[in-house]
Amino acid sequence: GGVLHGNAVGKNAVVRIDDDGAATPVWWPRAIERRRGAELDRNYLQLNSIAAGPTVRESFFSASCETIGRLRPGDPAFAVDRKGVIFSGKTREPVVRGLTRPHSARLRRDALWVDNSGYGEVGVCRDGKLDVLARPGGWTRGLGFARGVAFVGTSRVLPRFTQYAPGLDPDRCVCAVHA
Repeated sequence: GGVLHGNAVGKNAVVRIDDDGAATPVWWPRAIERRRGAELDRNYLQLNSIAAGPTVRESFFSASCETIGRLRPGDPAFAVDRKGVIFSGKTREPVVRGLTRPHSARLRRDALWVDNSGYGEVGVCRDGKLDVLARPGGWTRGLGFARGVAFVGTSRVLPRFTQYAPGLDPDRCVCAVHA
């Protein structure tokens, strides 16, 4: 709708970015609401990508977990395996579960695509799950489309981040863009 939005990972929210540079929270998952208001003070969910629809309500948002827990994303002991979700902008609830460090959610031709980075996968979300279409060979991050071709970026997994990639062999990961 001609308005610039971004995900504010440290605030668990999507923000509207105004012409003056101000960032105003306009959407957050229902799971971060408490009696005193939304928990916008620190990263609880690792909200990290936007599958942009015509409006925020028609968009989808990926996160590393669906609820506030004792440990936060970024803590070395934070359990990532199959904890990731895609939130609906309309309901503010998860519509896809079972992902591991989901990134680069995109809407393309009425389909919701996402990188399941912790397993090096890319696919389409159907019936609340990921239908894996490719495993290109590394930590998947970045997803775009041109003329009917999906482009997926992959990278190595740095030794200090192997806990975030339980489905990858770090010695076999490649840095590349795959079509």
